[in-house]
Order: sequence, then C-alpha cells, then structure tokens
Amino acid sequence: MDETAQRQENPQVQPQEQGAQEAGAARSRRRRGRLIGCLVPILLVVGAWAGFRAYWGHKVRGQLDAIRAQGLPVTLEDLNAWYPTPAGRNAADVYLDAAAALVQPEKGEIDLLPLVGNANPPARGEPMPAEVLAAARALLGKNRQVLGMLHEAAGIEECRYPVDLRHEVPTALLRRLQGLRDAARLLALQARALRQEGDTAGAVGAVADMLALARSLEKEPFLLSQLVRIAIMQMAIRAAEQNVSIAQPPDGQIAALDDALRAAEAPDGTWRGFVGERCIGSAVFQGKGFGAELEWPFLFRALRWTGVRGADHSAHLRLMSEAMDASREPLPERIRRGRDLEAEFGRLPFFCLLTKMLLPATERTISEDCKLLTRVRAARVGMAVERYRLAHGTLPETLADLVPDYLAETPLDPYDGKPLRYKKLEKGYVVYSIGPNDTDDGGDESSDVTFIVAR
Repeated sequence: MDETAQRQENPQVQPQEQGAQEAGAARSRRRRGRLIGCLVPILLVVGAWAGFRAYWGHKVRGQLDAIRAQGLPVTLEDLNAWYPTPAGRNAADVYLDAAAALVQPEKGEIDLLPLVGNANPPARGEPMPAEVLAAARALLGKNRQVLGMLHEAAGIEECRYPVDLRHEVPTALLRRLQGLRDAARLLALQARALRQEGDTAGAVGAVADMLALARSLEKEPFLLSQLVRIAIMQMAIRAAEQNVSIAQPPDGQIAALDDALRAAEAPDGTWRGFVGERCIGSAVFQGKGFGAELEWPFLFRALRWTGVRGADHSAHLRLMSEAMDASREPLPERIRRGRDLEAEFGRLPFFCLLTKMLLPATERTISEDCKLLTRVRAARVGMAVERYRLAHGTLPETLADLVPDYLAETPLDPYDGKPLRYKKLEKGYVVYSIGPNDTDDGGDESSDVTFIVAR
C-alpha cells in the first residue's frame, strides 16, 4: 500500500512526520547533486587527460610513420642497419688497431712537443727548434708502425666503426673519438717534421692521411663524431698552410692536396649526425635509450602518466627534423636557419623537459660545419694560387687571374654570397671569408675564416 492510501485510511498521521520525510528526501537530492557536481569535473578532467594522451600518442605515431616513409631510421635497430658494415675491407678495423697501439709522449716530452703535447706550435712558416724536432723524431720513430697503419687505412674506401647502436654507446664512442684525435695529432706532427726536413712528398702524404681519417667519420650518425671530423679537418688545413708556407710544393703535390680536400668535404656529415640524434632521442622518450629511464625513473613515470611525454616527444621530432632540413640548406641560408632554430629552442614550453635536455647545440654544430666548408673553399683557392705562382713565378693580383686555368670560377663566400676575398700580405697572402660576424676584418684570422700562406 502506498503512502497516500495509508494517509486516507489513517488520517491521524502527523504533519511533522510528513515534513520530516520531505526534508530527508531533499537532503538526499542535495547529496546526489553534490556527488554529481564532484563527479562531473572529475570525469571532464579524466576525459581531457585521456584525450590529451590519445592526441599526442597519435601525433607521434604519425610523425614516426612519416619518417619511415622517407626511408630514414626511427629506432636504434633501424639506425644500426642504416650505418652498414662494409662487405669488403673496413678501414675502421685498421684505424682502431692504430689508435690502440699509439705511443703517447713521455712526461718530459709533453711540455716540449706541439700538437701532441702542451707546447704551442711555431708561427706559420717558422721551423721547430732543434730540440723540439729531435723529440718529434723520437716520438714518430716509436710510432712508425702506427703511422704505417694510418697510411694503410687511408687507402681503404669503406669505413664503419664497430659500435652497436642498440646498446650503451656513449663511453665507447668518446674513447674511440679520443683515440682518432690523438692519431690525427700524430699525423700533424709528422707532416710538420717531414716538411722541415725537406720531405715534401711525405709531408703532403701525412696531410692527405689526416683528411682521410676525417673522412672515415663522415657516415657516423652521431653529432659528436661529426664535430670531431670537423676538428680533424681544421687541423689538416692548418697543416697544409704550414706545409705551403715553408716552401713551394711541386704541382703534383698541390693537386694531390686539392683532391684530398675536395674528397673530405662531406656535405651530408652533419645531416647524418642529426638523423642519429633524432633516433637516439626517440629511444630515450620510449625508455629504450642508453639507461635514461633508469637514471631518471620518477621523471619518466610522471611524464608517461600525465601524457606530457607525447607532447614532449612530438616537439623533439619536429625540431630535429627542422635541424636536418637546415643542415642541407644552401649557404648562407643554412647559417640563418641554424640561428632561427636556436631561438626556437629557447621558446619551448616549460613541459618539454626531455627535449630541452636532449637537443644538441644545433646552431654551434651548423656554424662549425659552415666554417669548415668555408675554410675548405679558401684552402682550395690557396692551392690554385700556388699553382699559379709555380707557373708564373709571382702571386696573382686578383682571384680573377685564376679563372679559367686554375679555377672554373671564383668561389663564393658562404656568409654573404659574394666572391671570397684575397689579399697579398707583406709575406705571402690570405684567402678569406667575412665569417660568422658578417664583417670584413681584412683577413684577420681571429674573426674571419682564413687560409694564410706566409711565404
């Protein structure tokens, strides 16, 4: 029997009881309203969170699929296969054996020797003192076998260093690159000593071996490897300056240096480095990269749980792809893009924590690559000047005198698009670019990008 029927049968029901029941019902409705009022925001937050995670997860998957469609690596396994091992002889095997066998200067020689020690090298065109030359000869004698291996490796075309990119590599990579830099310094010392002793062919061969050593790194998918390649190239060009400043090389040796410089330009080296950095970054975001998740476990859990990791990962993929594109831009646009990218990195949202930690020094890397390409251009013009001097017995008045017999055209300055500058000095000449400060400082090697012959 319902409540109304009971009231009709029992008219004695007190009005208070009816009021109490209605008050209880009102309280229940208010409690339900408060519960719904609490649940709705929670459900909205959960829905927004799930949507946020789903959106960025979908976005990252789309970006990775687009990379795969370009035939480029996405995972560390892909990257390992993208950096293939040669089917035939591998120059890396010989280079690594040479680096492992290299004899370092003894304690008493470190402060005496330039290049391989702490002593400053003599000024351009100046010989080493007799005591220093004797110490250099002694060290080179101890490393005769190593120098032979470096020369052997320079004649092997294919090179792939044995680093498994699927596992821990930073320590092994740093150790290997240090060994290669030490080998390049030894070759630089050999070039200087042989040139001073009058062995021009041997000196040119040592510089060519340095350039081949740099070229062995051009396919490495690490920016650090590319920076070491650039450093070895710069060292080799300084050695070439010194060689040409001491005495006039024969025409065949000048041509050999020019060929070695052209072969070692590696225009895609930095691009390959960015490809590798993008893969390594993706592995870190997914907790598969070199122990990063073990090093920062709470950060990775928080980023994964909140969904911020997807947005962060997407930003990293986008910026690294833009860096790759920038590294292939024609000069001088490449330089401007590098600067713009660095500014964009500084505007990243606060939640892009891993991207900020993982992004390389893009502007510096692109800038160093551009300076190297500029110095190679200047050095090759220097080789043309030397061939002109050998044929005519005098320096050219302008670079136009080199066209078309020694240069097809005057190379352009990558920084402003104008022809490279050339200036006779009191002793020798300088070929130069205005450099990254965009100011013509008259061939000042502290600010312009130069190739100087002091003879």
